[in-house]
Amino acid sequence: MYMTESKLHKGKVQLKNWQGFPPIEILFEDIGQNVIQLDVKASGLLNYFGQVDRNLEIDIHTNILNSLKEYSNITEHDCSEIGYSIIFKPSKKLNRKTNLFELEIELTVIFKKPVEGAYAHTLQPTMQLITATILAEIFLQND
Repeated sequence: MYMTESKLHKGKVQLKNWQGFPPIEILFEDIGQNVIQLDVKASGLLNYFGQVDRNLEIDIHTNILNSLKEYSNITEHDCSEIGYSIIFKPSKKLNRKTNLFELEIELTVIFKKPVEGAYAHTLQPTMQLITATILAEIFLQND
């Protein structure tokens, strides 16, 4: 099948989510100069007891930065070339099985390609791994 140039630079990929929540969809776009942008809307169970507040957000960001450093050590993809922003959208809905609150987030990740000149679609595993690394510090994960 022939793919046009524009289809090589935009697309979407999914991650499995906790039971009862829809799969996590990652929209990606090659925005030029060897940089990719990921836009993610995700929902799941907050992996902390209680609601999201400023102190918890700081803890989550600290944990994400530490996880990205670990990712960098394993993959040699420099974590200083990965930036992100998160908008937390807490809910009052408590999951009675886990005693954890449900949460929605909007996540944007921008990163320099670990392989210069690579097409965005060839970096889908990298996109999934970076996204999963960040989400693992926010949401309860399947075992």
